[in-house]
Amino acid sequence: MAFSLLKLIHFISIIVIFFSLALNAAVIKSNMTLEDLKNLWRVQAVFWLSLGITCLCGIILLFFVGKPSQYYSNNPLFTAKLIAFVSVILLTFPIMTFLSRARKSPNGRLQAPRIIRLATKAVFLPLVIALLLATLVARGIGLQ
Repeated sequence: MAFSLLKLIHFISIIVIFFSLALNAAVIKSNMTLEDLKNLWRVQAVFWLSLGITCLCGIILLFFVGKPSQYYSNNPLFTAKLIAFVSVILLTFPIMTFLSRARKSPNGRLQAPRIIRLATKAVFLPLVIALLLATLVARGIGLQ
């Protein structure tokens, strides 16, 4: 029962990560108002909350519930999935630094740099790679 519930929460939080990133990419544009910035902060809060839930559920599933941890740790695709997931986190840091600096700006209009707009779209590649690798790892592909 705990395994199924954690797996469901893990999966739902991954979906929320994907949709919050999609919303983030849709909202960030070259000219933004303070209202857009407030909405982006809310989306980022949902993103980081779901990211934390995903990590927490993943750690619990890895070490305490379900398949033994050796099932995952012996699989090189699992390591590649973790690297892709960490790269998702690292690619969102420039977005957060931009938002935190823009939050302190007294202007009514904000200019989002092109690199920030590209970073919001670039996050999707490692996220999709992590999801594909997770599917392969769950099926036992890559075990030696």
